[in-house]
Amino acid sequence: MDNFEKEDWTKALTVAEKITYVSEEEIYAQYKHLLENLFDSIRKEDKIFLLPSKVQDITTGSGKSSQLMTYYIKKIIENLPDEQSNRIIFLSNSRNGQKFKNDLKKNAVLVIFDDYIGSGHQIYNFINKVIFKLHKQYYSELDSTYILSLYISENGESYLNLKLPNWNIISQPRKRAFSRRGSVFGYEKKMKVIREFCHKYGEQFFIWDINKDGVKKKVSLSLGYKNSQELISFCYRTPNNTLPIIWSSANNWHPLFPRFANDIISEAKDYRKESAFLLHKAKLVFKNNYALITGIIKEDDGKLNSYITQNDVLLLCVMRLKKNGANLASICQKLDIRLFDYDELIKDGYNRGLFTIDGNFTDIGTIEYNHINSLKNKYDYDLYWKHNFENPNNVFYIPKKFNGRT
Repeated sequence: MDNFEKEDWTKALTVAEKITYVSEEEIYAQYKHLLENLFDSIRKEDKIFLLPSKVQDITTGSGKSSQLMTYYIKKIIENLPDEQSNRIIFLSNSRNGQKFKNDLKKNAVLVIFDDYIGSGHQIYNFINKVIFKLHKQYYSELDSTYILSLYISENGESYLNLKLPNWNIISQPRKRAFSRRGSVFGYEKKMKVIREFCHKYGEQFFIWDINKDGVKKKVSLSLGYKNSQELISFCYRTPNNTLPIIWSSANNWHPLFPRFANDIISEAKDYRKESAFLLHKAKLVFKNNYALITGIIKEDDGKLNSYITQNDVLLLCVMRLKKNGANLASICQKLDIRLFDYDELIKDGYNRGLFTIDGNFTDIGTIEYNHINSLKNKYDYDLYWKHNFENPNNVFYIPKKFNGRT
């Protein structure tokens, strides 16, 4: 709230109230519904080739939404009847079409999937430049093509219908926040007040774009990319079509839902550091052989000593986040890890006896977590000191440094 002048707080709360936050459960439910529509739209003998948009290769990073989308859809397909799931083939990238070029014929359906389509330009460029130009030889004989997305803006849908008339779109349309008819902020007079408020604070946000002539120019984001006027945030990212006052961290702005990797990475470092500190405390205080502390080093005198490994720290991070109810996407984003890394950590926890095979806490895992979590001290948090030093008479002072040493 401190981003805004006090007189605008009511308007800021009105905007926050209208944000559509899409949870992991809603993603599963929505994709399941869209896949049911897809099956109803095609022939029973057709093979379905699913290909994530916006990517040719996925090798690193947790922020790649197509990686998460593939994970969610695969989980849904695992629970489909065999006669449906056996018809589906995943293409991890567009070059995979080479392996199936004999199957990508008239009895096949190509489905490009995404989570959100804003202007439509990005997915159009992917289809036009990658699918039907770079790898045209694999996909040229298809006569049934679909775009499947959790949500699509009205403008994006109109653009794709114009540019790709032979492609079928399966998605849930969304109106712009400041549409003259059907705005979430009510009738036009009331809506304009909120629009002006968002524009006033959003004017400071922009991106650099390069036009066809190679000229670099500023592109305003005051009401979202290409004036999308969106109010949506997914549990793992916020599209730049959403109003920037919600996701941007430029100019010392504090976002509700950070979008950029550097914000996430910075948060990940702090969270790992805090978890490492807790493990170090556990090693000093309890002096027990914890399954969460696995490093062993042989000293010069022949004695074995334990130390904390990077994997130990990450595993405790995962345990803390799971205990706080974080979903898979949130854990990967918070720790800046890939889905593969998460699966490996769960396997590691299983081998240590901390997790069951499906990632739930065992009795040993719960006991160790509770022991280590009990070491969290309110005096360790800066907010405690900030709050209590406003009234020094009420605080039991514990110095953080003595003679210049921590």
